[in-house]
Amino acid sequence: YFRNRLFQYHVNKGGAFSSVEWAWDDRGYAATLMDIIQPSQLVAVAEMENDVGKTIRVLGNDQNNRTLRSQLANGTGVDGLLVPIHSQSDFAYGTIVADDATVKTRNVAITPINLFTSSTAHGLSSGQGMSVTAATGTIPVALENGQTYYIGVIDAYKVQLFNDPLNAQALEYPTNLQSIVGAGNLTFKDSRESKVVTALQLASAPAFTLDTANQITFPQYIGGVLQSYPSPIN
Repeated sequence: YFRNRLFQYHVNKGGAFSSVEWAWDDRGYAATLMDIIQPSQLVAVAEMENDVGKTIRVLGNDQNNRTLRSQLANGTGVDGLLVPIHSQSDFAYGTIVADDATVKTRNVAITPINLFTSSTAHGLSSGQGMSVTAATGTIPVALENGQTYYIGVIDAYKVQLFNDPLNAQALEYPTNLQSIVGAGNLTFKDSRESKVVTALQLASAPAFTLDTANQITFPQYIGGVLQSYPSPIN
């Protein structure tokens, strides 16, 4: 068994302040000693709800080796420090604080990343379908390379992306990026079908002038037989 300063206040007695004739026995879990190195307040939190509302008496000595004492509400002095046992639900924010301490909180929110800015005037219109690809880096999370999204125009340089053309025109439910780690520039390509009408202008037929006669040879009788004329001459 140990013989440190906590021995003087052991629950089985046997210390200098409560001596008995019999030795200690094993009671399972027991208190341990931990020096408090700076001014602090003890806070007790119950592991079992049945212990909530009870009080722990902490015995020991202060930095001047004086026995710890407490004063009750009626002015009566008692040995040790009286520490009330709290429920875990008493600390709504998960931070265990002293009884007279106040936890200051603030509500914060992260603005979703859903605004795309062009270095020049984009000239797009709301509801227009665009194929989005990563020009540099990786495609931001929530977007897919080559997928068609619909433009919602914020101003001449800024747009948002939507999964539906009606939402794009109403600027409702834009696509929010979940991560832009490793992302670079994006390229927007018009995904609409285009039809091109081509007009052909034909030149007038050229005129030819015959300035040299072509020789015409008529058939002859060969062996008493008249040879046929060349077609289409009969």
